[in-house]
Formats: sequence, structure tokens, C-alpha cells
Amino acid sequence: MTRNDSAVLYKYKRPVQPQGPTGFYVIIVVMQTILFIDGENFVKKIRTVFETEKRSKPRLDTYDFQGLLNKVLKDIKIDKTIFYFAHLKEHPDTKEKSQQLIEDQ
Repeated sequence: MTRNDSAVLYKYKRPVQPQGPTGFYVIIVVMQTILFIDGENFVKKIRTVFETEKRSKPRLDTYDFQGLLNKVLKDIKIDKTIFYFAHLKEHPDTKEKSQQLIEDQ
């Protein structure tokens, strides 16, 4: 058996004896909770909520995303949070809309 990221392996060997098993393994499994967030959809939802509440759009470069997540998920232990975003490119058939989306990201 080998050690990997989610399990720690210990081998205990008994002193030399003429009979019985020569050792045993103890496996401890470490579970983690990893939160993956699609940044584009997350930001879109935040903007929708602010519009619905008739509040000005937040500045995303200074917005406290971690504070929001801590408040909403306060009873859930999160070991790691990963935000991922798509890189938008200008599409030749919809240049104007593409430029608007690129500016808004």
C-alpha cells in the first residue's frame, strides 16, 4: 500500500514471533470539502440580486466574496475554495455583444 493525498498509511510490525501475522495496517482517510465556484455565473447572480434590490452594482475588484461565502456557508466546513472564470473572446458574428460582455467581466 502507498500513501496518497486522501489517505495516510501506517504499518505496525510486531516483534519477531514464531506464529501469527507479522504486522497489520491502520488506514486513516482524510476527507476534504472543496467548493468550486463558476465565477461567471456567480458574478451574474450577484449583479441580479443587487438589481432586484435596486442597489448599485458592487465593485467586483473590492467585493468581499470570502465574507459572503463565510456568512452563507457558516455551518459548513470548507477546506478549500476554487473560483474559476472563462476568458471571453470577441466573436465575429456578435462583435457588439462580445465587446459588452468583455467589458463587463
